[in-house]
Amino acid sequence: MDILVIDDEPIIHESLKRVLGREGFRVDGALCGREGLKLLSQKNFDLILTDLMMPEMDGLEFLAELRKAGIHTPMIMITGYPTIRTALQALRLGAADYIPKPFTRKELLPPVWRTLRRAREAAASSGEHPRA
Repeated sequence: MDILVIDDEPIIHESLKRVLGREGFRVDGALCGREGLKLLSQKNFDLILTDLMMPEMDGLEFLAELRKAGIHTPMIMITGYPTIRTALQALRLGAADYIPKPFTRKELLPPVWRTLRRAREAAASSGEHPRA
């Protein structure tokens, strides 16, 4: 399965690539929302993990751009600035989950697996063929 990680902190990319790679995922990374949109125009992903606070385009704006473009790839919002308000905004816009930073491997993997499972179940019940 393919996961896109969008975060302006390179260390987050490396950490997520390492953890998710050990689980068997293929991980691509982008340092900003625009770069993430470009990657999404070139390749299909099973899941997107995006930071909330980024320059130029934050995670909520990125999610809104995805929906406007008709892209419904499941997305998990990650942030170092967790608040109830931003969590609710992300979920209202269609984020599947919300993970506060810093997070451990044990805090990251359950939402990832849960989101992927829900996406497979939704695709199966709608008659679509899931990618993985």
